[in-house]
Order: sequence, then structure tokens, then C-alpha cells
Amino acid sequence: MEVGASLRRTVLVLGASIRGAEAAAAAAVAERLRAHPAAGVDVVCIDFFEGCVPAAAVVGRFAYRTPGGVRIPVHGTFGELVRHRVDDPLAALLLDGGLERADEVLTAASPAAVVSTNDVAGGVAAEVARGRFPTFTVLVDPDPRDRWLHPGADGYFVACPEARDRLVVAGVPLGRVAVTGVPVDARIGPDVSVRGGGGGGGRFAVAVFPTGSDADVKHLVRDIGSLGVRVLVPLAGSSRLRHLLSPLAGSRSNVELLEGDDAFSDALRGADLAVCEAGSSAVPAALAAATPLVLRSPVPAELSTADFLVDWGAALLGRDDADVAGKVRFLSSHPDRLAEIAARSAALGRPAAAQAVCERVLAALP
Repeated sequence: MEVGASLRRTVLVLGASIRGAEAAAAAAVAERLRAHPAAGVDVVCIDFFEGCVPAAAVVGRFAYRTPGGVRIPVHGTFGELVRHRVDDPLAALLLDGGLERADEVLTAASPAAVVSTNDVAGGVAAEVARGRFPTFTVLVDPDPRDRWLHPGADGYFVACPEARDRLVVAGVPLGRVAVTGVPVDARIGPDVSVRGGGGGGGRFAVAVFPTGSDADVKHLVRDIGSLGVRVLVPLAGSSRLRHLLSPLAGSRSNVELLEGDDAFSDALRGADLAVCEAGSSAVPAALAAATPLVLRSPVPAELSTADFLVDWGAALLGRDDADVAGKVRFLSSHPDRLAEIAARSAALGRPAAAQAVCERVLAALP
């Protein structure tokens, strides 16, 4: 029987377009909640910064890619955050009306629970909840340093045991931290049967997930394509990328531009190797798909994630794009090393993370 409209509850999912992995995790949680056969909930998914503190979205994007940018290593309430970060422009924006605006947005949504995939969004939700609804935060980094951890949060969902241990050391009670993995699209999983050189006996295939300047993207795809490997580039609906890369794809039969709703998952499932930045949504997806990674030189905020993935053995790190192409060349001709990295990637990835998060959230609904 369908749950009556008057009995349905709302789960509010707060994402953050500042980082691809956080936005993708929010979309995966929202998608899984909507698909859950027994949930009986309405799901509202918004970008926290764009919806609550638009000026902070600009500040956050700039700080994310800038050395010495915004860092919030605080376990405490909003007042403690402000005291610890007196020169933090993001904290200042929250203090100057941002927190009140977020409270208004959350109150208007009248949620039964709030799930955030960004630590600032989660901290704000826990601050304004005042016992009205439980709040949960998904931390997408395997090594979540410099985060705002609010003592009022009802739970944290993390990528791996190492992330859980870091939160516990910071003061979060062990019972409030669950190792679920990072939520990814339900279409992504460790299906190697369709892969190229490593899985299907065909040409070695590399999925490239573009970020950075137009020149960087074009040169990277060109350099990898010059190795003779198959290059899969999901366009994510970007007309700019299509315009930029179409001439290259037209002149090289091994460069394929993928479009449509399944382009992202098709690229991963068809690739022996993925190339992206450490903060990309492709990272947790590649881990869930047991796909080895070559990471492009990380921006400052991604250093700890890149270091962790390399130390774990799930990725190689390119110092620059020329080095990335060199790593691709090496792995394309060393299947044993590629298999080692794939095994480490599979050990870290959790394709069912979104389901695990949703089950815990639904169990906590009043």
C-alpha cells in the first residue's frame, strides 16, 4: 500500500558542488532513498552553499583550489568554530547571516532527517537542528583532516576504518561513526567483463574524467590518446567539452566522447584504468568499480586524499600531465601491476555504500 501523503516524511539531502565527490555522493543518497521500496519518504536534494549561503560557494571554490585556503579542523559548536577561525571567510559569512539563512531553509523543508555530504553543511545542520530532527554527515575523504565535526551530529558515515579512527581521535564517539564507504551511483560496480585490454581481451582502455583548464584537458586527452590506447571521455552534458574535444575525437579513432545518462558509468565499466583529480566524483566510483586510478597532480585540499590512495596502493600519482601519460603507458604494458592496484582499489571501494547510508538514516527517523 502506498504511504498516504499526510504520513510521508521528508529527508533533506545537502550536497556541495564545490567538490565533485560531495555532489555525487548527495545525488547517490537521494537516488537510493527515492528507490527504497519501504522508505515512505519524500526526498529533497539541494546544494547547501548555493541554496543557503550563495556567497560562500564562491569563497569555497576559490579556497578549495588555493594553497592555504579554508581549513576547518574543529570539533565543536558553531561558536567554537568562529572562535578558532577568526580569519576564516567562510565562517565569517556564516556568522554574518548565513547561519540564519540556513536555519530558514531547513525549517521551511520541515525534514524528518538531514543528510549532508559536506562537513560545513553537516555542522550547520547539527547547529540549527535543536533536537527537531536527526542530522548525519557523509565524509567523502578517506583521510578526513581539517573538518568541522559538530558534537550534536547524530552520525558520521566514512569511507574506511582509517577515517573512522581519525574522527574518534578528534573526539567523535565511536558509536556515532559508521564505516559505510562513499555513496556512488547504483549503476557502478566491479563489473570487469566489459573492459578492454585487462578484462575483455581488446585494446587497453583509459577513462579520463576532465577537470582544469581547456588547454589542460585537451593536452591530457591528446597525450594519452597518442599512446595508442582507447580513451573514453564522459562529457557530463558539457557542450564546452564537446566543442573542445570533438576535433580530437574526429582525428583519432581511439578517442571516444561518451554522452547520455550512462556515460559516466559506461566509461568506468569499460575502462582498465581511470585518470582524474583526487577530489573528483570518479574516485569513489572507481574504487567501487575496482578500477585502478592515476591521479593528476592534486590541488592543496586534495593532498591528503591523494597520499592516502597512493599509500593504500589503489592509485599512482602523476606529478604533472606528462607524468600521468607516462603512468598510463607503464600500466598498459604491465598487467600484473595493474591487477595489484585493481585489487587494492576493490578492497577500499564499497559499491553498496548508498544503501548502507540510507538504511541507517531510515532507521533513525522518528
